[in-house]
Amino acid sequence: MLPRIWAFLFSSLVAVQAMQSPPLRDMVQAAQQAEKQGDMPRAIQIYGEMLRIKPHSVAAEFHLALAYDSQQRFSEAIALLTEIIRHDPEMADAYLLRGKDYYEINQYQNAIQSLQRARELEPKNEQVHFYLGATYYQLKEYGRAALAYLQQIRIQPQESDLYFQLLQSYQALENNALQRINQNQQGRYFALLLEAEKNINHQDLITAESQLRPAIAIFPEAPEAWLLLRQINTKRGEEEEAKANLNKVVQLEAKGLPSFRGLATWEIAPKAGCLPISTLATAYCKATHDELGMATKLAQEAAASGANDPRTLYWLAQIYSRLTQKTTARLARIAPDSSGLHKLYARTFDENGRRAEAESEYEKAVGADYQDASTFVEYANFRVKNQEFPQAIGLLERALQLTPYDFNVHLLLAQAHIHNSQPDSAVPYFREVLKANPENIQLRIDLAECLYSLDQALEAVKVLEEAPVDPDGRIAYVLAKYYARQGEKEKAFAALEVFRQRQKQIAK
Repeated sequence: MLPRIWAFLFSSLVAVQAMQSPPLRDMVQAAQQAEKQGDMPRAIQIYGEMLRIKPHSVAAEFHLALAYDSQQRFSEAIALLTEIIRHDPEMADAYLLRGKDYYEINQYQNAIQSLQRARELEPKNEQVHFYLGATYYQLKEYGRAALAYLQQIRIQPQESDLYFQLLQSYQALENNALQRINQNQQGRYFALLLEAEKNINHQDLITAESQLRPAIAIFPEAPEAWLLLRQINTKRGEEEEAKANLNKVVQLEAKGLPSFRGLATWEIAPKAGCLPISTLATAYCKATHDELGMATKLAQEAAASGANDPRTLYWLAQIYSRLTQKTTARLARIAPDSSGLHKLYARTFDENGRRAEAESEYEKAVGADYQDASTFVEYANFRVKNQEFPQAIGLLERALQLTPYDFNVHLLLAQAHIHNSQPDSAVPYFREVLKANPENIQLRIDLAECLYSLDQALEAVKVLEEAPVDPDGRIAYVLAKYYARQGEKEKAFAALEVFRQRQKQIAK
């Protein structure tokens, strides 16, 4: 939600427009008083009356849009902001607020268009880059998200949440790179390296070496495995072997492709400055030197030219890992008790099976920021994983209070109630999500199954019969089951035949 100072940005403009009309001037003062008292329904009423007296007053319309936004009436705010933009296409704040409200109702492409226009009109605005970053993140464009957050950090270098959002973007970029390595048929060499790295970090040097030997056999002319083998030598105090493997790394890198030159040797002997040897090497060096912006930009350039190359992906994962570490360190310096940092600690404890410590950190995260819905959702997922459904439901209900338009929260609540043996409580949440996404086959089936378990067979059948699409015949299959149970054999056979025909079409 945008800072509440927004509700007063245009007070002087409204007042100037109202100077010649005492009734309007009085209404401005009454609306401002209502806003200060938090009585937004009253403020909405007054601004509406003002617009009936003086239609198309841009300032009054904008105040009304802000009031709608504060009440989470985002669709109404968007309609009004679109009207404002029609009258004043250069009003950056209207584009920004509209983009923010599109984001709130999950219309991310529309959000991007409005936010980009706001950025064009007012590039130093203190909110536009943040919302661009958040929107790109939802679209899984994590590189663009990171660059947007970095731009916002230049404007607000002490804002802790920006660093948390940035490091989440880096983590997503690293995970994407690792997933693509594992999916690549030529990525076996690098998959072995990644496993060896984990074992080296856990001091399991014997297992790590057993993984590096076959990696070398797969790709003997690559320096990365020898580089890791040298790490093992160093940890064991094997000076001669470490020196021999160092020479091997230097020789292999010199013979290798120019685009990877400087990576392995820089890892061995970091330098004070970053020489422009190759894009990847420079990005790696910049990341190590805490130059987040340039490192991210160069990494994105390298990714664009080698998106499917497993070796490029391997080094990109290394770069993003370094960037995550550096960003985490900055966050810890700026806000050691921030909600984001506590969530990071909680995730680490959870990954290592330290459930009590993870729970404690999540409690601290919630306490540090009681207005962040994402923290409640993450904590609820942690509770669900531990089969603590009543606690998860309470957390998700709080998240829904903060973000009533987030259909993912509705769905999580429905699922938590099902796990908690409360199908009657799950139904309203399933219906709400289905209303927004009527073509979601699995969601429709889940709602029908829930209704059927409550002995509402006719309503369950109705939900399935109203499906606008059934491309794979799954709905027809469930309908056949329900029809058969109700003794409607002809309908059951017909529905089963639909299922068979759809499956045949898919198999062709």
